[in-house]
Amino acid sequence: MAAFSAMANGDPVAVHSALTLSPTPVAKHVPEVQLVDELVTFTPNDRYMEVIVRYNLQNNSNHTFDKLPYGFPIDYFGSGSARWENQDNISESEMEVGWRDSYIRNVCFTLNDRQLKWQCSRDTIIVPEKKTLFSDVFYDIEPDSAGTYSQKIINRMYAEYGEHIYERSQPVSRRWYYTYLNIPANGSVVLEVRYTVECTFTTGLYERKNNLVSYRNDYFGNLLFQYDFTPASYWGNGHADHFKATLDDSDITLLKGDDNDNGINGLPMKKKGNIWQYETQHFDLAAAKPFTVAYMLKNPPHQPLERMLKHCVPASEYTIQVSGADKKYPAANLCDRNLATTTVLKADKNDSIYITIRFKKPTALEGMILVNGYTKNPLQLAHRQFDGFWQLLFSPNTWK
Repeated sequence: MAAFSAMANGDPVAVHSALTLSPTPVAKHVPEVQLVDELVTFTPNDRYMEVIVRYNLQNNSNHTFDKLPYGFPIDYFGSGSARWENQDNISESEMEVGWRDSYIRNVCFTLNDRQLKWQCSRDTIIVPEKKTLFSDVFYDIEPDSAGTYSQKIINRMYAEYGEHIYERSQPVSRRWYYTYLNIPANGSVVLEVRYTVECTFTTGLYERKNNLVSYRNDYFGNLLFQYDFTPASYWGNGHADHFKATLDDSDITLLKGDDNDNGINGLPMKKKGNIWQYETQHFDLAAAKPFTVAYMLKNPPHQPLERMLKHCVPASEYTIQVSGADKKYPAANLCDRNLATTTVLKADKNDSIYITIRFKKPTALEGMILVNGYTKNPLQLAHRQFDGFWQLLFSPNTWK
């Protein structure tokens, strides 16, 4: 995490997403079932990476495996619910720690094209918090003859500075998404696992604290995806007889590192068009290096609409007046927070169209969102958009 966040510029940054690693799905050690074929595809989509893993498994024994537990773990920094904390004791940067459900989306397990039920485990801490002395506090204090600080010195410094003499690392927690498999004796099955995981990324600290988010395309970047192939070595002899990995870079720009790498590490992928690919036989899963992709988006990410709606001024605190409206599409639709409703505006006698918002008391605003068109469905949006421009006029307690 520290190495990643250091890629940002000199301004304080906000490190979004506490996820640290996405290990490949794993079962308990099953030497009787050989991994004949593994095909994994990675497709960046906005701030997320879609992962699809398809396995061809062959049971070489006379034993039928019923309700074999199987799943993939997700590791993240911190514990409990998501929150923001200082990244270290020196910079003003912050990092997100803890869990939020939007980290993982679109989870799906299928066995021979039949969808399986799945569930989540309780979170467990796999790396505990570590507490170390903050060296900057002791910069002018001589250590003892062994090069360490005695308990007497530590107690004296603690009495003066309290908990500030310590640095604490974030614990690492793990959550499992799992299901159960049935593999017949001497039979083969095709198992597919897919999910979408949020990548770690950085933005300017101001933009993190701005509820009306507006990411700049030239700044937003430094996304990092990490994946671990080694847990799949629990199948058979620990090798995939045939292995193929694919990455689509159509919507991203890979970030080259200091060693002239192409932004992809862990697999010697080759590019053809927008597709990076690596294919081999007898792939040693236990010896596989962590697979990482460092990139930035070619286009600005989607705005976090759910987050912005949480910070809306309640409709009860202002009134709206329009130049004219259709009774079927009243002005109240402007502030019902439902994008499937709309207001049809009519011009006044001066052929002007306006919206007047009057607040009942002085109100601090970060901005205003005006959705242009009827967003009930793509067809309505294409045919019913406002063709022109808006002018904002300000007066006490009034926006026009």
